[in-house]
Amino acid sequence: MKQWKKVLTESLILFLLCVTLTGIVEAKPACVKNMTCYMYDSAKSKEVQWFPTIFSSSIFIKDLSKNAKITNIVSSNKLVEGVAGNHASYKRGPSVNLSTLYKNPKQTIKPGTKVKISFSVKQDGKTYKLSCVVKFIKVPSPAKSFKVGDVEVASQFSGNDIVKMKHGGIKNISYKSGNGFEIAEVRAYSNKELQNSYMDYDLSGNYTPVGKVIPNGGEVDTGKIDVLQIYYRPVKKPKYYAEATMMGMNPGNLYDYVMVVFE
Repeated sequence: MKQWKKVLTESLILFLLCVTLTGIVEAKPACVKNMTCYMYDSAKSKEVQWFPTIFSSSIFIKDLSKNAKITNIVSSNKLVEGVAGNHASYKRGPSVNLSTLYKNPKQTIKPGTKVKISFSVKQDGKTYKLSCVVKFIKVPSPAKSFKVGDVEVASQFSGNDIVKMKHGGIKNISYKSGNGFEIAEVRAYSNKELQNSYMDYDLSGNYTPVGKVIPNGGEVDTGKIDVLQIYYRPVKKPKYYAEATMMGMNPGNLYDYVMVVFE
């Protein structure tokens, strides 16, 4: 009886080991077949130029080995390009990062456009071909409500990154996060502070924020500031998402922002 128990125990261990090793060997890189990339029209330009949001512009890939390389990235649309996630200036983890190109008002990506991104992953002596169809649409407002004093501006952030207002006196700032988003922080800047905020990264990507945090329901003197910057992120993370450091932008992964600019 003891001998049979020993045989059964050893057989079970061997079976579990085989299942585990088989799972490791058969693990293959994969990405989503379809995804949505949200875009905004930057008010910094006089022309309509659509730019992808930070949180929705990466095709994340699962089961990559340490020696994996993403190559042969091909876009079905010349106005959209992809860059491998290990690009030195744009680190987003195991992913293909998307950017939109602007040539002239007639040659810019339009909301509703679908683009197929194809690429290869080379790892462990094998090459895997992957692809994803990306639909580009206008980003909804991250806020259900955003009030500067008695003025409601939330709807103006739909598809836009900047809302312009006139300088005024002391105003109460109140807001509610929009569906699927979380407003993480609101900061008030002078133009000088805002310029410095883009330079406060050390070589390791660490960020020291400037400006003043405005709590929900707090007050700010709009006559003494130039910008309210609203940092937000999606509540749901993308499939196969992996954290990484993104140089030159917001330190928190998947964060993006919109602004109220006072003139």
